[in-house]
Amino acid sequence: MNNMTAIKNNIEILRSDLKIRTANGMVCHISGITKPLEVDLSGHKCFIEFLVFDHEDHDVLLGLDWFKKTGCGIFLSQVDIFKTDVALSSDLFWNTSENTMVPASDLNPSEKIKFNTLSQEGVGLFAKSLKELGKCSVKKHYIRLIDKDVANFYTAPYRISQDERNFLKKEIEIMLEANIIRPSKSPWSSPVVVVGKKDKSRRICIDYRKLNKITQTEKWPITNPRDIDRLRDSEFFEFS
Repeated sequence: MNNMTAIKNNIEILRSDLKIRTANGMVCHISGITKPLEVDLSGHKCFIEFLVFDHEDHDVLLGLDWFKKTGCGIFLSQVDIFKTDVALSSDLFWNTSENTMVPASDLNPSEKIKFNTLSQEGVGLFAKSLKELGKCSVKKHYIRLIDKDVANFYTAPYRISQDERNFLKKEIEIMLEANIIRPSKSPWSSPVVVVGKKDKSRRICIDYRKLNKITQTEKWPITNPRDIDRLRDSEFFEFS
């Protein structure tokens, strides 16, 4: 999809560092990726993510992913597109992952088909970026205090190293861009803590101990830690 088509139709373009190889052999950066969009061509419907980049020849180009998802084929003798119940041989397709997306892990052809089918069935359940995670809209959560008349408290930030400060700045920018957090002028304040993980990466935590002391305890059941531990090293999950 070219940039002007995405802009004219108010299609959100998600940032991406992917590169593509065009028909003339040139390698270029793309402007971004769209969210899964429904494509309806003569009644053949499916959801496809479009790569957005500068090209003037066409508004939209459909690739092999569309043919795979719809089961359609081009019959030049009849100058038409038909959908067939016969599965097309995998020998008719070539691997385009080099020119489009870099896979997170290597899958054999059978696993790729199963994964593509699963991702198509639950297209709205998979987040391709932090922006797609969204938030719970079932009910707004309120922190109920033990004493409603308690005075607001402000805890000064903890001292951190320059390296931690740089990490914190980068993570905050990422979360702001993804609308996970927003600027606040609240009189309440709890300090940020940079915590190291076993894999030597780091994460941001908030020291809410002072707030927890004046908060009513919610009596909600918590999943057994042993059940959560069983999911360790798993790459794919199926929910029914």
